[in-house]
Amino acid sequence: LESSPGWHLYHTVAVNYAFCLQHLPGRLPEAISIYSALSRTRNKPAEYYVNYSLALLASHDWEEARSICNRGLAHYPDDLDILGNNTIALRCLCDLPAAQESAMRRLALRRDVHSLEEAASVVGAQKDRARDADFPEAIRLAKLEYSLIQEALRLNPRYGVVRIYEIQLLRFAKHTGKVIDACQAVMDDTQFH
Repeated sequence: LESSPGWHLYHTVAVNYAFCLQHLPGRLPEAISIYSALSRTRNKPAEYYVNYSLALLASHDWEEARSICNRGLAHYPDDLDILGNNTIALRCLCDLPAAQESAMRRLALRRDVHSLEEAASVVGAQKDRARDADFPEAIRLAKLEYSLIQEALRLNPRYGVVRIYEIQLLRFAKHTGKVIDACQAVMDDTQFH
């Protein structure tokens, strides 16, 4: 496979095999080595960059994941999954302005619950960072985070991560009563996930 310059069916099989390996305990390094071996092949599909960067994120290699995402975005600038993995890598690297830019770019392409969750996460991290340094900026970011959370909850009121973000934002705003109500609503929701 490494000697073949152009992408073909067997490369796709190798990527699918690596994707399966990365979900098995202890097999992540093997999956990463397969992706790495395919790196010189031309005309790689978006799935290669998505799965490879996902494996690198799972191994906490944020810098290399960002690099793979950048290579993928050079060929597939509007791929939602590459943009999502890029945002995660940037956030883990604590480059919140770049993470927000990546999240907002994905959000501009599609406003689904996952894109909204990701954007709210980055904006929330920026808000937390600004809290002690620039409180008016923290308030501005809190308002943006709130609007993203509310939009996500309109799409899926039971989406657990977004419900947690909502509770954290209410704690930031010191709305104790609303925090208790939001926590109680999550505990009472038998279909919460």
